[in-house]
Amino acid sequence: MFIFLKIYAKLYIKSTWRCFVLRLNIKPLMDAQKLNRNQLSKELKIGYVAACNLYEGNTQRIYFDTLENLCHVLHCTPNDILIFEKDDTE
Repeated sequence: MFIFLKIYAKLYIKSTWRCFVLRLNIKPLMDAQKLNRNQLSKELKIGYVAACNLYEGNTQRIYFDTLENLCHVLHCTPNDILIFEKDDTE
């Protein structure tokens, strides 16, 4: 019985999370601060290509220290940077 509940819970979580995608919302925050990608890369102490990927949302992962530095530079919270959107690819 315990094994069945454990398997069922995993399947339920997978099926519900497929509906939503976590995305970065950095463009409007940078525009409000009047920052460009080069300035962002210098402030975060990351490469220009990595800053461009963050800006465009083309990243698969983000480290907590990078997220913390983004919040500091953009004067916001992680709730402003990370947004859930409905996944329409299914």
